[in-house]
Amino acid sequence: MSAPAPEFSRVVKIEAALHSKTPLHVEADAGEREALAKRFGLLSIGRLEADYDVKEETGGIFVTGRLLAQVGQACVATGEPVPENVTVNFRLLCAEEDDPLPEGDETELDAEDCDIIAAPGGMADMGEAMAQTLVLNLTPYPRAAGAEDFLREMGVLSEDQDRKSTRLNSSDRCISYAV
Repeated sequence: MSAPAPEFSRVVKIEAALHSKTPLHVEADAGEREALAKRFGLLSIGRLEADYDVKEETGGIFVTGRLLAQVGQACVATGEPVPENVTVNFRLLCAEEDDPLPEGDETELDAEDCDIIAAPGGMADMGEAMAQTLVLNLTPYPRAAGAEDFLREMGVLSEDQDRKSTRLNSSDRCISYAV
């Protein structure tokens, strides 16, 4: 059984993209943004676009560019909408196979390492690559204005209050060891 088609698919022939004289552009339409918002659990995606170049360098074929997006996420405390503008420079390595690593293997990536985009048969889905780049660069725990007040009213301790409370409680304990 094959996987469902991505909501935002823009398949690019890598060989043709290598010879492009101008930056390439990909942009999600309203229906694609709505479907992606649903997939990623976002309230909305108002904009999702990227300009990029494909270049052959030592070590492979790389896609480099800039992604621009406007999203709305739910506040983790109140559920209220939290708008976010995302601007991110990206660098992706094109891999000929769908799964460049054998199953079960793990690879640690350093900050200078880049993500990998599957390019089976010399074709890469830049729409899906941009959707994944977006979701990897979102604020992980968005908070609306007033979230701290809401949490305080609910009895949730701030990190500083929790640390102080833990220190006070641990100093009350006496541990004895039998020797």
